Amino acid sequence: MQCKMEETMYLFKKRCEKVVCRDILGCDISTPEGKKEATEDHLFGKFCVDAVANAAQTLADLDH
Repeated sequence: MQCKMEETMYLFKKRCEKVVCRDILGCDISTPEGKKEATEDHLFGKFCVDAVANAAQTLADLDH
């Protein structure tokens, strides 16, 4: 049996296909340039809301 973290990541990846912010957003927000790009292009609103909702649903599904 997988550990909970592996199971969570597997299910989240099935929902979102990508699990790393850099891959989800298409830029590296750990750099000033990447953060500026994400902010100017409104990437947080375009992608993060769905990613967080999918993460919450994944955790809820695991709890059942």
